[in-house]
Amino acid sequence: MHRRVLTALLAAAAGASAFFCYVSTFDNGFIWDDPIVLEQQMVAFKSVKDAFIPPQDIPQFGIFYYRPVVVVSYMIDRMFTGPRPMELPKGAINPFHVSVVIYHTIDTILVFFLGRLLFRSRKWGEWAALAGALLFAVHPIHTESVCWMAGRSDVLASLGLLPALLLYLTGRIRGGIGWFIGAAAAFLFGLWAKETGIAALLALPALDLVPLGLTQPAAAAAAAGKDADARRAKGRSVGRAVPSAAGGRTAPWTWRYGPFAAATIIYWFMRYSDLHRGVRGNESFSTLLFSTQLQAQKDKLFEMVLDLVGAIGFYVRKVTVPTNLNAFVADVPHDALTIIVGLAAIAGGVGLFLLARRKGARMIPALAALFFATIAPSFAIAMFDISEAPVAERYLYIPSIAACLGAGWLGGLLIEKVRERTGPAAARGALVAIATAGVAVFSAFAWSTSIRNETWHDDILFWQDAVSKAPHQGLPHLHLGLANDKLPWSSPEERKKLDDIAEREYLLALNPKIIYDVEGRSTALNNLGNVYMDQGRYDKGEECFRNSFGMRPSYPTPYYGMGLLMYRRALDSQKAGNGEQAWKQMTESRDWIDQALNRNPRYVKAFLMGGTVRFALRDEGGAKYLQQVVSLAPGTAEAAQAEKLIVRERANRAAQQKTPATPGGTGATAPGGAR
Repeated sequence: MHRRVLTALLAAAAGASAFFCYVSTFDNGFIWDDPIVLEQQMVAFKSVKDAFIPPQDIPQFGIFYYRPVVVVSYMIDRMFTGPRPMELPKGAINPFHVSVVIYHTIDTILVFFLGRLLFRSRKWGEWAALAGALLFAVHPIHTESVCWMAGRSDVLASLGLLPALLLYLTGRIRGGIGWFIGAAAAFLFGLWAKETGIAALLALPALDLVPLGLTQPAAAAAAAGKDADARRAKGRSVGRAVPSAAGGRTAPWTWRYGPFAAATIIYWFMRYSDLHRGVRGNESFSTLLFSTQLQAQKDKLFEMVLDLVGAIGFYVRKVTVPTNLNAFVADVPHDALTIIVGLAAIAGGVGLFLLARRKGARMIPALAALFFATIAPSFAIAMFDISEAPVAERYLYIPSIAACLGAGWLGGLLIEKVRERTGPAAARGALVAIATAGVAVFSAFAWSTSIRNETWHDDILFWQDAVSKAPHQGLPHLHLGLANDKLPWSSPEERKKLDDIAEREYLLALNPKIIYDVEGRSTALNNLGNVYMDQGRYDKGEECFRNSFGMRPSYPTPYYGMGLLMYRRALDSQKAGNGEQAWKQMTESRDWIDQALNRNPRYVKAFLMGGTVRFALRDEGGAKYLQQVVSLAPGTAEAAQAEKLIVRERANRAAQQKTPATPGGTGATAPGGAR
């Protein structure tokens, strides 16, 4: 078989493994932060320009979040769903999941070619690369990155990082600055997908450890080296890349690293400019970068070191033995086994560094360095409590590239050593044994991944799994309650059952014995208030809303909740014939809605509610609020309702020029609650 045909078939086999391992996720629903991304954030992005220069005041879109490639990928997906992706029928093919599976498939193929390039000095290198790519394709640790719509950033970053490494290594082999410029452009793409792509700068020196010579007899290699040394010395005098003794080319360090430095500067300039959208009033840029909380954490040296060792142990354990997977890990593990693994990994890393100084023993140290270089940015999250999940399985997506390729390399190297020491017969036995073990691991990983994929199918299954693994944490209880709260119901009995489950989970999230921060508890109070309001228990709902913004005054949703509650009270008062009370309550509703909008100027539901209330108060200014809905969220259900209200109000005014103003006269339907 022609060499290129074989290579293409092996790459296709790796890609097919990745694709079919996740094909069952095509009809997955939206989970966790997905609705926030699609309903509150993406409505602010009207063009690709907005992705690179984000608008102001996007809800829950932190100033440290700058990932334009991720935003553009959402825009592409939305082209296939229309402006209302949340309204996809249950069981329908979901483009937001299909795209990530495609990206993962491409990543897997690129992993194969990266391994093929790294291992090119061995006759069995291509097969070792295939083994590594197959492990990467089905590794269970990737389920969070591939199955979760909002967790795609690492998958997209790999689409930049892997080509960057491939082009960089090709430049080392063939020479020519163009390869390195292309590598830097791919590196910049990766940075635009996720800031941790900066780890590529640490990975390049690690890859420089790897000899990239072609397979050839030792004597011929030595002879080639003698001639190349002279040519290389001459080439340096004129600044050109020339062949090296390893079969590649020696490029000046300015060629290799200069384009990456330029890409980093471009990224930093764009990132720096975007950070300033969060500076308000008398705040300074440095205040945002170096908060009092982070400064206080710097003083806890022992805890930081313990968290670092625990994070290293956690990631090494998960990448080697991916069991008991959990998308929500609230604390860095400090159990004895994790700490021992972390210390062993640190000691092993030092040992591999020393081993790298020996010629011919550089591949494993280089891959180990690549692993730690790409996981290093995640250590800052663990040490400084930057995220509510200090360690996460999705952070292993990129580092697992090195781990999987390392497994393939070790298998090939073991067979080679057996052959050298005991002969071809023993080598064939070792090949059979290692191939059998590889098939067993591949099958176990694929089965485990398929089982784990089911957990990500919908919110209910996902949060039930999270609650079972972290029952003492408030966040899983909050989201399990919300998942039941949002389920459709077909009978009063079914609705009561879902409300009871939601109420129970919200109350658990508020339990003093449950670990949860102020932000989470205020959210739980808001959601509980919505449950009580929908049940007509207005007094308890109002108590929850007031306690919610009492805990967190900047939180806009409970103000909206109060506005909706007062609107419903006004309608009830009107039905009871108490027009004066209804007018007063409608006015209060308007004021509460305005407070919500003061805290979130892009709150679509609040604009819709504000327009509805103003029309009920015969205030022509309601049209401006409803037009804002159409402007902020064109093509959505809210925009359609706003346009309908505007048309209805115009018709009412034309037909009832002299009709006295009464609350609710437009017959408008209020927007739903926000949880």
